[in-house]
Amino acid sequence: MAVQKYGTKKVGTLDELTHYQGKVANEKNAYLVRLKGGVSRDRILKDAAFARTRENMSDFATAGSLSRDIQRLLSPILKGTKSAQAFGRFTGLLRLLMNADATNVRGQRVVDWVSLSNRIVGFNFSKERFDSIVDYDATSAAVAVTGDLFVESPGTTHHEVQAQFVGIDTANDIVFVSEAYESGKVANGSAINLTSATWTHGLQTGDPILVVMGVKFFQEVNGTFYPFNNKSYRAASVVNLAGVPV
Repeated sequence: MAVQKYGTKKVGTLDELTHYQGKVANEKNAYLVRLKGGVSRDRILKDAAFARTRENMSDFATAGSLSRDIQRLLSPILKGTKSAQAFGRFTGLLRLLMNADATNVRGQRVVDWVSLSNRIVGFNFSKERFDSIVDYDATSAAVAVTGDLFVESPGTTHHEVQAQFVGIDTANDIVFVSEAYESGKVANGSAINLTSATWTHGLQTGDPILVVMGVKFFQEVNGTFYPFNNKSYRAASVVNLAGVPV
């Protein structure tokens, strides 16, 4: 390991040398240089010794792709609400559910939504979360919200609750998502009512449906609603996991 002292400091690999930042002696952000090391990409992809690595890479890619698709489709709820670590945490959870797959071989495993359903329900994309499981009618796509499900943000006057349904076609790896059902801006302390509607989808019997809910807060001043940007009190959670009825 050598320290870059003169000229333009750089990070990256050039020929056989890797330039990087690290800690040396009492300097935390020193620019260092070392010989390029590690295993080549070609060897990882072809060498039989890395078969297990390739299988893990495939499973992780499956979890990452599904996590990305679900969170992208939930953007009406998650925008401005989810924490910076939400993608990584949700991907890690899906990867854990894949380990419960008792049918497929490594590298071809799928998410087992049934065995560890208790790990899905209650997952929070934000720092806050809903505290209760919300009733869900899978036939009419109706959501019944009861009780105190979240902590009201101090200094706000109104809140808005949203719900979306995410269905996973497990046979074809297709994700379906409903529109966002909204309560409208409701005065804090008032009852919550979400519009009930029929959700048309291409799911099959037994396919999992996640019910995701979020809440955002507003302050009313002279008839104008100003969004409260403090994420500490915004909640976005998976509140139920159901299956398409028989």
